[in-house]
Amino acid sequence: MFAITIFFGSLGFPAIKDMFNRENIKQRMAQPWRRWKLSTRIAFFTGIFLVALGAIAFYLLEQDNTLKGMKPVEAAIASIFQSTTTRTAGFNSVNIGDLKTPTLF
Repeated sequence: MFAITIFFGSLGFPAIKDMFNRENIKQRMAQPWRRWKLSTRIAFFTGIFLVALGAIAFYLLEQDNTLKGMKPVEAAIASIFQSTTTRTAGFNSVNIGDLKTPTLF
């Protein structure tokens, strides 16, 4: 839940307003074909792509190092959290000092 909050915070106020404004939601309910603004779509889908790519890369690079000993679900959650927070918030769920050089790069 924390990573979701960080992700939406990284989108910015204009995108959040476009997505969650009461009037916009009512209009989309009445007109389902109405879409988000272009800037909102770019921010949202680029953010999703970057988080997914970062989580996959983190998992593959660190599965034998900092994620060793974790269950697959725990490792996936840690990878997603690291990918999200590294871009925006700076929190960590694994010891950053133990990361491999390719992961740090």
